[in-house]
Amino acid sequence: MDFSICVEPLYQNKDFKNKCQELQSLGFSHIEFWSAEDKDWEWMRDGLPVKVALFSGQREGTTYLSNDRVSYLQEIERNILRAKSVGVDTLMLLMDPLNNTGGVDNPHNEISWDEKRQETITTLREVAKLGDQHNFNFVFEPLNTKLDHPGYSLASTSRGIEIIKGVDSPRVKLLFDAYHMGMMGENVYEQVAQNMMYIGHIHLANWPGRTGPDSRGEFDFKKFISILKDNNYQGFVGFEYFPESDSTDSLKAIKELM
Repeated sequence: MDFSICVEPLYQNKDFKNKCQELQSLGFSHIEFWSAEDKDWEWMRDGLPVKVALFSGQREGTTYLSNDRVSYLQEIERNILRAKSVGVDTLMLLMDPLNNTGGVDNPHNEISWDEKRQETITTLREVAKLGDQHNFNFVFEPLNTKLDHPGYSLASTSRGIEIIKGVDSPRVKLLFDAYHMGMMGENVYEQVAQNMMYIGHIHLANWPGRTGPDSRGEFDFKKFISILKDNNYQGFVGFEYFPESDSTDSLKAIKELM
């Protein structure tokens, strides 16, 4: 099990390069990030002081619309090539594209869940073929619709696992985000223990504030990580959160969990 730090919410007064350097100075070896389009990939290939665990493989396209399938796959393949250039072997994927405030502009409520699930399985089977072709992996993420991502089509662990089972490929697993599923009222400790075989990556943040381990909230970071250790989880644990105060102080609290 390794820890990775999502860079976008941290050090709001620093640019991406300085954030990476700051994280290295604190002893972190891996980062992750959301958008690939605004990164200096030449610098990342030659001067990145930390390793990248994963990043978003697509920001556009909808998995359950057959007309989006080709462009969805094309964006992923472009990002596979970027990822491999810096030694990354996993991308995170979404079911719907998110707007600038995190919501979904057109959630297509006229389409039933059964239709969305089956079309998504079809799309992700094509994604899995890209994984086989490029020796690459993907994690598919449920999000909370209660606060951060209204209109998003996949808001529960059980429905996410329905899709992962339907795809039936070791190339495509679940990204289990304890913050998002906790916001949806799930018992995240039970969910992660029961579904470890379907999970390829984990995100953590406290709730309801989406803050770090130095904050007060409903999430017990130590208990959760203890469950991962007890179940021999071998993947990354990504800390994707907004510091309640000082970024460095909150990151030091993460070091105490390692």
